[in-house]
Amino acid sequence: ELENEAEASKALEAGLEVDGKPLLVEMKEAYLARKKAERAAKKQEQKEKKASKRAAADGEEAEAAEAAEAAIEVVTGCVVHIKGLVAGTQREDLKDVFAKYGSVAWVDFNR
Repeated sequence: ELENEAEASKALEAGLEVDGKPLLVEMKEAYLARKKAERAAKKQEQKEKKASKRAAADGEEAEAAEAAEAAIEVVTGCVVHIKGLVAGTQREDLKDVFAKYGSVAWVDFNR
């Protein structure tokens, strides 16, 4: 770190090199501002990448759900076994939910 602009100008005029590459000479404030901008740009890029991945995953899930729904084949006389119902669920609730797919003859429901 150089003490003032005069020393920095002198170093810049000297054309210092390391392994044939010129050294970048800039004031501390300019360096900090440049690094802050680089970090902000990188963070924004990561946010956009994450958002695009999330959007792609949501789109794939929606497509999979639509495909699964389209692939459902209703068989007369079949039995559907359901686990994990919330407390307070009643037989009538299940009948109402499944009524849009056909008539529900019987619900065996244990609490």
